[in-house]
Amino acid sequence: MNKKSSVSTLGYVAILITVTATTGVILFIVFHNVLLKDKFLGTETYKLTYQFLLIVVVGGCISLLFTLYIKARENLDKEIEHEKEYLEKQKEKQENKDKEVRQIQHQFYNDFLQAYNNVKKIRRFLRATARKISTNASGQQVIHIKVARYSELMSELISLQLRFEYFYDEIDSNKGIFKGVDNIVSLLANIKNIEEYLNSIVGEYESCYNLYPNQSFIDDVTYIPVDSLPKLSEFIEKYKDAVEFKQQFKDAADRVSGTVMRFFLND
Repeated sequence: MNKKSSVSTLGYVAILITVTATTGVILFIVFHNVLLKDKFLGTETYKLTYQFLLIVVVGGCISLLFTLYIKARENLDKEIEHEKEYLEKQKEKQENKDKEVRQIQHQFYNDFLQAYNNVKKIRRFLRATARKISTNASGQQVIHIKVARYSELMSELISLQLRFEYFYDEIDSNKGIFKGVDNIVSLLANIKNIEEYLNSIVGEYESCYNLYPNQSFIDDVTYIPVDSLPKLSEFIEKYKDAVEFKQQFKDAADRVSGTVMRFFLND
């Protein structure tokens, strides 16, 4: 039996005893002639018995029960208040936690979009500032990449590739960040596609030294034929011809952005 039930029981018992005692006193008064008849009880004995019943027994029991009831009621009220305070603190704690998670979610989304746009910016800079068209011995046009500019922009792309790697690890190690997202596996797979696509371009850059044995391609080479860099060539190709860029980077990023945005709208 819990304390709330105990308090209710004490209240009922106190009321029951009060009613019973009152009824008994009334009956004692109404039927006093019967009790005094044939000297069943002497007058003085009757008076003393009546006083004892009314004052000592009934009054004492009622006083005791109501004292216990009031004390139990006060204790119950205190417990209810403490429980209410506890629940309010738990609610506030959960609200703060939800707020922190929501901030992490929005920060992820903003950082992801910024990194995505920065990759596109590097692609445009490579197209606009790192290419040179020349004519070979056969009179054909050949596109070369200026090594200094290529190396400069690849340094930025490496940082972004690591950024997308971090995005993947952040969600994979703490899937509760987007708890309830329609398909967390798909979200991770799309981020992985982006990271791997950028990593293939970065890996090609890291292997450029193989193209020029006994030379430092950064110091000794001014231009590299773009045909020697197939990953880079595809990356800076016209959009309609850049199939891998479209499928593995842009489309994958659109799916990540759409998934997160739907999560915000449905949450």
